[in-house]
Amino acid sequence: MFVRIFEGQHFPAKAIGLVVEACANVRIQQDSRPMDIDDLHRCSIVHTFICLFMCKEGV
Repeated sequence: MFVRIFEGQHFPAKAIGLVVEACANVRIQQDSRPMDIDDLHRCSIVHTFICLFMCKEGV
């Protein structure tokens, strides 16, 4: 998903690493919640990172 949203933009390796780490944490927690709540939580995390990166880049 990250690649599709930010295609053509370049981010530092550290920023991409943070997204990968966040996704890994979400994946680990996936089994501990009902599916509907997990989906909402995952979307929230993704949107938070998108907003942070866009604000940082001045988009």
